[in-house]
Amino acid sequence: MRDIINQLLMSLQTPRRSITADKRLVEDLGFDSLKVMEFIARLEDELGVTISLKRIAGVRTVGDIYKMVEEHLATQPATTR
Repeated sequence: MRDIINQLLMSLQTPRRSITADKRLVEDLGFDSLKVMEFIARLEDELGVTISLKRIAGVRTVGDIYKMVEEHLATQPATTR
């Protein structure tokens, strides 16, 4: 799951920077709000999930994304993962 997240992040950032859990999406990776939403849409497609805007609102770092997705997947029935 983290590999998928990292690949999606790498595909959207310009210029390319290393991806670590402590990297901030806006300040370190150069994402703006539109780019964050594009990333979330791609992530939802890739993982086959829907992530609420409430969960997305607290995302600031790559580590926040890992945690958000892990928590979201943990609340889903096994058949939808």
